[in-house]
Amino acid sequence: MTSSRLFSGRLVAAVAALACAPTLISAQSDLRETFDRGIELLRDGDREGALAQFQRVLAEDPGHEAAYQLWKETDHRAWLDLLTERGEFELIGKRLMDLARLGREDKSDDSAEISALVQEVFGGDVVARRRAVIALGSRHGEFAVPRFLGALADESSGDKRVLAIHALTEMGPTVVLPLVQALRSDDAFLRTQVAFTLGHIGDRRSAPVLAWHAGGDPNSGVASACADAIARMGASSDALAGFLALGDAYRSGDPSALAPGLRSRVVWSWDGKLKKRAVPSGLYADELAKGAYYDALAIDPSSVPALAGIAAASASQIGVLEARARGGADVSDLLDQARAGLLAVSAAGTEAVDSALQHALDLGDQVGAAALARVLGDIAGGPTRGLERAREAGGAVRAEAALALAHTALRGGGGAGAPVIDALATAASREIFRVAGIIDADVQRTSVVRGELEGRGVLVRSWDKGAVALASMRRAPGFDVLIVGESLPDLTVHQVIGEIQGDDRISKTPLLMSATDGDTADELYGNRVAGIITTSDLSALDAALSGELTGERAAAAELAARAAHALARLSALRVDLIPVQGLLIGALDREDRIAMPIAHALGRAGDQNAVTGLVGIVADDARSTEVRVAAADALAGIFTRQPGSGLAVADTLAGVATGDGEHAVRFAATRALGQLDLDPSWRAGLMNDVRSALGE
Repeated sequence: MTSSRLFSGRLVAAVAALACAPTLISAQSDLRETFDRGIELLRDGDREGALAQFQRVLAEDPGHEAAYQLWKETDHRAWLDLLTERGEFELIGKRLMDLARLGREDKSDDSAEISALVQEVFGGDVVARRRAVIALGSRHGEFAVPRFLGALADESSGDKRVLAIHALTEMGPTVVLPLVQALRSDDAFLRTQVAFTLGHIGDRRSAPVLAWHAGGDPNSGVASACADAIARMGASSDALAGFLALGDAYRSGDPSALAPGLRSRVVWSWDGKLKKRAVPSGLYADELAKGAYYDALAIDPSSVPALAGIAAASASQIGVLEARARGGADVSDLLDQARAGLLAVSAAGTEAVDSALQHALDLGDQVGAAALARVLGDIAGGPTRGLERAREAGGAVRAEAALALAHTALRGGGGAGAPVIDALATAASREIFRVAGIIDADVQRTSVVRGELEGRGVLVRSWDKGAVALASMRRAPGFDVLIVGESLPDLTVHQVIGEIQGDDRISKTPLLMSATDGDTADELYGNRVAGIITTSDLSALDAALSGELTGERAAAAELAARAAHALARLSALRVDLIPVQGLLIGALDREDRIAMPIAHALGRAGDQNAVTGLVGIVADDARSTEVRVAAADALAGIFTRQPGSGLAVADTLAGVATGDGEHAVRFAATRALGQLDLDPSWRAGLMNDVRSALGE
């Protein structure tokens, strides 16, 4: 009899024995029946009846262990049905999955408790073993795996191995990722037992690595065990395709690969033993995706989809971390790690990266395509097919491609033609609005707050139900301020606040309470929100909107600044900016990091049509000294080429030069005036006025 059959027989016996143990969670079967009835009604189209059943499940207030059992015993398609219904159904599904989560972070990796429970698994009676396995799965999950590897690797104790395999199998998907890493062990016997265990768990996230070992493990016994595991779960034996598909599933948040109950804050690796590394939740999915893509590259170093995937996942992480950095978080080490992904991609060379860019464009992967275009801007010697294709795309991809082509031109490789200049000018001049979200059933109050926000140039989205609002915000989380009404028809305000503050993507967004009685609201919610507003006192909006842009809008502003700087550098090459001059003049109203390089570009390549806009900046004492000086120097550049173009604004510049503003601005204004072909007597009068203004 083979070892796998022997262990299989013992495992069946162990499962049968434990199945006879008394039920340890009271009312678990009732909870199960109620939930199943809800799923049945939902599939029959009775949404109202289904919702009532699911609300009854939550009303039972199931604990972590009961919810974990419910999650583990329910087919994943049922959870998908619940989650894809959106609204209240999605919230209920996520709440149950959160309850089923591994437990609180500070408790999950409790070494002493895990050791005690593992001892119960190996030494207790049937009831104690079952209790221990359930506790390990619901409270500790992946963190318990290292304690079982010794038993799996022990060739001398078959019974102990069977108990370990059974425990890990019962704990289910939560233990899969560290077990997958254990397949990298040098111990062939351990690899065999891990493969056997993964086969019994049946989680297809393990299929690619099992297929990899089945086709190439140096030990024939391990290869056979992995092949058996693949066959047991009915998965594909194509390891490369499997890793690529797994990486894509992680990146897209596919619930079949990354259900809420399977999310974690650590990733695992093997270095002679299992090692865990903390990863912020907002980076977790992309970190898993990168691991899958790197495994695909190990199989096929020329894999274009793998390169594109690494670039996209790294770019996504960089975006999350840069947003956190703008909020004051110290993420420098994490940013270096994320940027290393793009550095690794650049090492593949121009041809490979350009192929990856075209692949990303074919898939419609905007994040990946933008990241790859940015990499090409650093390594390409000239225009490439991928960059030319990307330049014809939209949004950030078009801008990144134009920036890349600008960089190749600045290095002497060409590529900065009229379409590139147009794309850069469009990116630099694009106006970026702040966005507010209002969750309030009070129509009149919402109308007042909306009017106030829109009067400040803020775009507003509003909802009269909490569940719909939360579902919408999860799909598009980019907000600069969120406002919650004091009462909602479907959820409590505490629930809504808790959901917002528990979502990493919006938890740092300023959250205000909109109420009829500000004092009462402050007493009830003041410690949970950033401020209280009423229809008669909206002052808290100013503080909430005073922060830096975040998320996609911050990224767009940064992209606009990079485009503006590229135009300023290209203007030194005497490129033709006249066709886009109107866009550039409009961009002078943007923040300094955009307006200053635009002024430099206009100074080198603009004409008389830019004069009025530049003079307006010079004369505006509300603008910074730096941008006013840049605008005056730009005027000097235009006047040098067209001495008669500034006569109509000479008086305005003279007013600045003789005024009481900053010396640097006044001096810059006189430099501009010095380039004009002025009447000698007028110039002499100006010189006297300047002397008087300086107190000479």
